[in-house]
Amino acid sequence: MIQSSSEASLTKSDNGSEVKALKYNEKYEPESSRPISDSNGQLVSYELEVMMMNTSVLLGYAHIHLPVILLSVQQPNDAFVVFEDEKMKRWRENWNSWFLRLPRSRNAILHELNFSFNKAHRFWVGLQKGQYITEKEKKDALKKVKKNLAHGIRFCKYGYQIAFGGCIYDYLETNALYDEVVYGTDNYTTWEEYESLVKTLYDKWMVEYKEDIKAVMRECRKECLSMERESNLIVSDILNKFVTTFSKESTFKRRDYENITLSFGPFSLNRVFGISVTPIFIEGDNVSNPNDCNLFKLDIDFVFQEAENSLSFREMDLYLECNGSIIEAISNENETHYSPLCVPRFLSEEYHNLDKRHGNGFTTKLKLSDYAILENPSGTRVNLYYYRNEWRFSFGNESQKWQNEWILDRDFVNEISEPFLKLWEKLDMKKPTEQNSNFTFFFTYQPQSGRIIYCGCRNLSTMKEEIVWRDLGEQYNWKDQVKQLFFDSIEDIKEAVNDFNQFPPMFFEGFECINFTNNYRSFQIKSDLRSSIPHLRITNTNYVDSLLDEEVISNPPPDLIESKHNYDTLICLIVRSKFSETDKGDEKVVSELNRIFLKSYVNLKYPYMSLVREIKPLSIRKEPSFSLEEG
Repeated sequence: MIQSSSEASLTKSDNGSEVKALKYNEKYEPESSRPISDSNGQLVSYELEVMMMNTSVLLGYAHIHLPVILLSVQQPNDAFVVFEDEKMKRWRENWNSWFLRLPRSRNAILHELNFSFNKAHRFWVGLQKGQYITEKEKKDALKKVKKNLAHGIRFCKYGYQIAFGGCIYDYLETNALYDEVVYGTDNYTTWEEYESLVKTLYDKWMVEYKEDIKAVMRECRKECLSMERESNLIVSDILNKFVTTFSKESTFKRRDYENITLSFGPFSLNRVFGISVTPIFIEGDNVSNPNDCNLFKLDIDFVFQEAENSLSFREMDLYLECNGSIIEAISNENETHYSPLCVPRFLSEEYHNLDKRHGNGFTTKLKLSDYAILENPSGTRVNLYYYRNEWRFSFGNESQKWQNEWILDRDFVNEISEPFLKLWEKLDMKKPTEQNSNFTFFFTYQPQSGRIIYCGCRNLSTMKEEIVWRDLGEQYNWKDQVKQLFFDSIEDIKEAVNDFNQFPPMFFEGFECINFTNNYRSFQIKSDLRSSIPHLRITNTNYVDSLLDEEVISNPPPDLIESKHNYDTLICLIVRSKFSETDKGDEKVVSELNRIFLKSYVNLKYPYMSLVREIKPLSIRKEPSFSLEEG
């Protein structure tokens, strides 16, 4: 495992030799290797496979829990590591506590089981069809049939060890099976023989691994939902009741299952519920291990939760609270206590998902008169909170800072804070007095329009948003405030939010409907463009979207992006949108949200606009009914 920059180059090492830094990754297999004496003194030739990988790529694959990469990340034996610096070593030793998400690991391993079996079958079919000509090609293909059949179950076993033991603690567990599949099948002549050997095991693990992981999550969810409440914030109660143990040493040491699931302090929320947890480094603190930080930020990866953890996500209001919240963790020798420092606006569920979260029929009983309908400007959410006798901003990029400094081993440049603070000063905006230190204030920063927009605040005693939030803002010269609108119906809101002439998507997400009595019942209505584009998916599940080449993104092959789901989604959002004839900001938004689909979007948008121009004189479009109240 080698640290490298993000650009291809040649650099001199300390001993004068050249080390190649890689843009993505390279793998090579030496033609031959020197025989080595085994424990019995016999000379044995080994086939070596060497891979050099850019650290950013490694991080991306580890984040999605690609099983073959986890074998490297979770390898506790230093004899297998050629080189790594101290930060990389610490990250590997703590990957299981910092990054493991049981919902993601479950799906990654199940996918690997399917993929390995199908890949083995493809190589066998290729052999039968004569796709491999030379004896070496045939030998290599047959070897891949056997190795893939063995690898699927090996990965599943290692996934068990990581989830229930804390690391891969026994690499030899599957050796007997591996030898049987790879070396004990030399006399096999049909695919059915291979299938009869392993298919039962594959079917068994497809069911048992999935159910065992789900059982852990189900039990934790059940306990959290039935616990007695002691504070006004669910996440505080969960942490202080179930997660007082904070094991900070290396996870390369095997642990008992009973002591592992919730033993990693705030990172346990990531492990069980898929909530992103980021340690925050305060300037001046001498912290040599992220586990020793006092502040931790809680965020939601909405797309991940929707796709892989929707049951827990929709059943637990816990998730709504973890929308950039910052908690303080104070540890003594025996336990850790948690208290909230920054609690921004809760995650607002989208309107079309309200019945899934609050029960069927919720939307039919919903009264707009119970809500304040506020503009939801696009931009960077910035929160202002009080800690250690001073007001501090949270810019939402703490996770990038952590990964840059502790994994990629490079300086982090906060590209948001400096221009934000300059604009704050230019607008003569003031920080609150200590008297209001019990509040978290929310802003949206729009650099393209030169705006810092005040959006509201929360009282940390009641944990409710303040209904008189505008008055507090006026005290500190926060004059640019989100506007409140009044609509007659939900349909009128949907009509308005998709009118890009009134609410261009470059500057508006949509509307937030805030229930000041019960913040968990607040919701949002986004434009169809902003709601739908992030959910378009490439058709090859083995691709990592973030690692696609620029050439592929700018000119994607049809078989990578075309599907009925993607086509129907694009058609629906285009038909529901009222486009501007001059402003192309919507295309910039598509590029930001899911750029590989920009070409498809444009190819459908302009023919539709031409069609609308032709039929417009024949129809009269009803405008939505709403009124506006200035902030």
